[in-house]
Amino acid sequence: MKFDIQSSSAVSGYLILSGLFSAFFAYLLQDPMYFGFSLFIFAGLALAASNDTGKGTVAQDLTKLGWSSTNIFTVVPLGIAGGIIGLIIGSFIVSNVEMNILVPDLSTIAQYFTSASVVPAGLATTANIVGTVMVVAPAEEVLKLILAPFALKSIFKNTVVALFLSILFWTAMHIPTFIAQGASTSMYLVLVIFGIIGAVLLFITQNILSAIIAHATFNIGVILSSASGDIFGVLTVIAIISIVMYIWFKSPEKRGRHAR
Repeated sequence: MKFDIQSSSAVSGYLILSGLFSAFFAYLLQDPMYFGFSLFIFAGLALAASNDTGKGTVAQDLTKLGWSSTNIFTVVPLGIAGGIIGLIIGSFIVSNVEMNILVPDLSTIAQYFTSASVVPAGLATTANIVGTVMVVAPAEEVLKLILAPFALKSIFKNTVVALFLSILFWTAMHIPTFIAQGASTSMYLVLVIFGIIGAVLLFITQNILSAIIAHATFNIGVILSSASGDIFGVLTVIAIISIVMYIWFKSPEKRGRHAR
């Protein structure tokens, strides 16, 4: 795999940063969960560098895995719409309280940024939102839509079958958490449906960022629903949206469309 830093895309840069964020969280908290999240991200990079895909520059190899700025013009709005649809469907199947089980609590990272003995609610909400955007959503989608399907396709030789089995595998990973927290069996249905939404977005856009945005949108919606009136959480979301929209408006593909 040839290294060409000038061909780096916003998506590949974001995913690499998410891997570094996961490693940083793991170092501070000494929690194996974060090591696992960073492992998923860097395993995606290793896959791009493998003999199966490594034929060109870093950006070219990652593009073959749906890890690029391809179709960025539609990725952002479709990703947000996918997350909202997942929230709406999920709210009809389980309660908002139960949906909170789906979102890992990353608020403990906030203890390193305050001298208070108890982390303020606003800071905890911000930590959870940043964690879901920079750690949880990218890591889980890389596992679910890149790593596991790539391995399964070598066995079943069918992309749809590989993706569906990957979604089931991802759902099964949540079983220990659901059992520990007494979640209803309906939670598994919510995960399967949301997994299918992510896979459909990947098929439509050929870009994993759409599924990551959907995952982050879903998680942020759940986080804010349990932190109503939290201005810090709202400001964090506004900052994230501003960054995403800046990247979207600066996209070469978007500028090219307007030029036409």
